[in-house]
Amino acid sequence: FHTFFILAGVAVFLPMTNRFARLVERLLPEVEDDLTQRLDDSLLNIPAVALEASQRVIEQVTAQLLRLYGEVLAMASSTPVVADLQRIGRALDRTFDFVTRIQLSPEQNAQVGQRIAQLHAIDHLLRLRHRLSDLMGARVDFGNPVYQTALQDTRTVMHLVQRALAEKSLARYQQDIEREVERLAELVRKARHEILLNAIPNGRTPGPLYTTDVFRWMERTGHHISRICHYLAQGRPGNGALEQAPGTEEQKLEENGGSFADDIRIDGR
Repeated sequence: FHTFFILAGVAVFLPMTNRFARLVERLLPEVEDDLTQRLDDSLLNIPAVALEASQRVIEQVTAQLLRLYGEVLAMASSTPVVADLQRIGRALDRTFDFVTRIQLSPEQNAQVGQRIAQLHAIDHLLRLRHRLSDLMGARVDFGNPVYQTALQDTRTVMHLVQRALAEKSLARYQQDIEREVERLAELVRKARHEILLNAIPNGRTPGPLYTTDVFRWMERTGHHISRICHYLAQGRPGNGALEQAPGTEEQKLEENGGSFADDIRIDGR
């Protein structure tokens, strides 16, 4: 009897499976972006909890952007990278909106500092995302031996950041990260100088200039990663207020050009 009952139920409901699935999809719509699932508006009136939720999202986005940067440097297939960059862009916009709506009073100095630090981190993450997106439109051959030492230093920086994120100890790793970024910058400056010094006038001036632009792009991307880590560390409770006036590093970067278009000539032009 029990087996007959189950078979009868299957026979009755099987023709309605598709309609039942559509009903479930309407009642429980798919979340567009799982990165921001924890950003519930009900948290906005509990600043400490809201800031912790947004901090975790920003750290998660940072880890994903670093993974994508690694795929770009490895010249992986561009289609999934582009889709992931678009998804991360939406997540950052949603996170920025959430952080700006956290209810804080002027007297909550520590939490105000956390929110400012998180907004700075989001700003640099947006810039990094745009730089990676623009890079997908440039046919940079990162397999060229001339880039290998800089690529190795870049990967060292990324591994340090990934370890710091995994251990939730960005503040402890900050000096090491900054030291490696400065090492990358010094290497890039020397490489660019040597390339220009040895450039041969053969009517192909875009060649060496294109190569030096790629190096400069790598240096500035390292700068963004360093600042993201700095502000993420400041966004954690107990790590102190911002160590500098807002805009100091950003103004310095802007004076040298902040976008990928300023760094590199697409297709060598």
